[in-house]
Amino acid sequence: MRLYLFRHGAVSHLDLYFGQFDNPLSEAGLAQSDAIAGVVEDLELAAVYTSDLGRSVEAGRRIQRAVGLPFVADERLREIHLGWADGVARSEADARDPALRDRTYASLVDAPFSEGGETVPQLAERVRAFLAECTARHRGRKVVVIGHNTANRVILGDALGLPLSGIFSFRQDFGCLNVIEYGESRARVALMNANPSGLLPENSLNSVRPTSP
Repeated sequence: MRLYLFRHGAVSHLDLYFGQFDNPLSEAGLAQSDAIAGVVEDLELAAVYTSDLGRSVEAGRRIQRAVGLPFVADERLREIHLGWADGVARSEADARDPALRDRTYASLVDAPFSEGGETVPQLAERVRAFLAECTARHRGRKVVVIGHNTANRVILGDALGLPLSGIFSFRQDFGCLNVIEYGESRARVALMNANPSGLLPENSLNSVRPTSP
């Protein structure tokens, strides 16, 4: 299976702590969603999956309009849940718990961001379950997934052989594209954190191949 793994486009409210809060896309994010659809519209796709959060679904809608292939929204692809701080303004949450100012995504490997939230290993469990089903169902085919920052990092980290503590050592920008090929015994990353707006049709993602081991 060849996986075209995108992060959703830029969001409107960067002054919030948002994980599973349904932060709407900005105008730039909507344009990035259009770019995502433009990049994949000439691929012979077997399936398109998004998380069920609106910022991910937007790209799925645009792909569906472009290629006529319905997308499937799967809650297992959601971003990590940040607990009580999820969707709360940073200033308000920091006033309630000043320790949040020093929290990083990497620290979520060991503890949730705030009470009621997920850890990275908990997110990884659901994302890996989705991916196992996806690779089994679409062996030898091309699939698009519109994911989120942490969920994408788990998928890429597993393909690169990284521990969960190492998945924050690379970038996942808004709207970026990653390409992973899954063989019988291993996965190979062919492209990471690319800007879809700069990928022209003549660059043909059909020809992207992973590097040799």
